[in-house]
Amino acid sequence: MGSPVSIDGSTTLADEDAGPSQLEFVACTDVGIKRTHNEDAVAACMSPFGETGCLLLVADGMGGHANGQLASSETARQIVAVYQKGELANPKSFRTAFDDVDAFLHAHVEGGGTTLVVAVVAGSALTVANIGDSRAYLLRADLLRQLTRDDSWVQSQVDSGHITPEQARTHPRRNVILKALGPGRKEGAEVLSMRFLPGDVVMLCSDGLHGVVDDEQIARVLSSGNSMETVCNDLVRLALDAGAPDNISIALCQSRNSNQE
Repeated sequence: MGSPVSIDGSTTLADEDAGPSQLEFVACTDVGIKRTHNEDAVAACMSPFGETGCLLLVADGMGGHANGQLASSETARQIVAVYQKGELANPKSFRTAFDDVDAFLHAHVEGGGTTLVVAVVAGSALTVANIGDSRAYLLRADLLRQLTRDDSWVQSQVDSGHITPEQARTHPRRNVILKALGPGRKEGAEVLSMRFLPGDVVMLCSDGLHGVVDDEQIARVLSSGNSMETVCNDLVRLALDAGAPDNISIALCQSRNSNQE
């Protein structure tokens, strides 16, 4: 097991209310302890048009080694390509991009599928889209909030009151996904938008992290004030220390006020 593969960068943005800020972003992935191969894919890239912003992506492949890896990597490649063309601009465009990837996987990756969560920061705006159980979180003023809802069997049982969130964490069917890109998908992506303020941190992750590390631990690391690269590696280490039964993938972006040291 080697060091996590990581991608990082930064860009400067100006918010009319809060003044100039620095975006710092990173993505990393690790095979974990019990898996012999990594079916996850991550991306973190700056806006290609001189605009202030970045894209984050985490995809968790399914369908066996070759098919899962191909599904997640091809999904990441296609979504990044759409972003670099400037075509992830509104909720409709996110849903269209997800639909196009879904059609490709059905046509070209037999038996392979993937979860997908994407976040785009554009100036002081944040847009998040997801399908499956890879998640997006927002840390604001040291308070962590889950932005996305899992498309999973256990989440449906929590929503209906049949089990508690605590029971869902250890339920034997917690890995049963109800929606994903590729085989079995029935509905489109969920998309939400909000402001992205100085000091905010957005985190995307696969269940290799959120399935074994609780929100309190995650919030503590995200609130540490360390660089995003250090935070990413610290989160991976927490998952490894917890046994890491699955691949671990994380993408992070923080808006730092330019006056922050």
